[in-house]
Amino acid sequence: MTALGSASCGDTPAQANGIPAFDRSGKPNTGHALETAVLIELERRSCQLAYVRTKTGCEVDFLATDPEGGKTYIQVCSDLSTPEVRQREFRPLPELVSSRKGNRVLLLTLTTTDVSICQKDVPPGVTVKPAWAWMLEGEKYFERSRSQQSGGSEIPLHHSPTAVIMIVRRRGLMSHSR
Repeated sequence: MTALGSASCGDTPAQANGIPAFDRSGKPNTGHALETAVLIELERRSCQLAYVRTKTGCEVDFLATDPEGGKTYIQVCSDLSTPEVRQREFRPLPELVSSRKGNRVLLLTLTTTDVSICQKDVPPGVTVKPAWAWMLEGEKYFERSRSQQSGGSEIPLHHSPTAVIMIVRRRGLMSHSR
């Protein structure tokens, strides 16, 4: 496996005001929006970023190295509802699990429904979860860090889609115009 390059906000379809929710044809742009949201969250977590091409030629969206040196391979897919998409998105992941022992392998998706649909297809060693749940894990970490810095107690967070919408809007990740 080789890391091919570094990623930053300038390398994505993200614009200063977020990316449009729809492309010019009116087709939803959820895949790019979700990948951009994950990228921004990884940067917020101060991760070093790269993308990876496996020995078999498959690409993985992100190789994130956290400030402590832990590595996580992340594949992002907005819709896992069809077997063809699941096969394409899962294809590089077993190779990562077998060749990169001790590293975390995640597939982040848009909805909880996608997680339940694909459970029987998930390769061993791969965690599938909705991106919003993964983002809230980051929020909990940052809230705990802020609380410890200020000497207060941990701030409880509610794991709900409403909370994620508030986080995404607050960060200006996606505009709602057509």
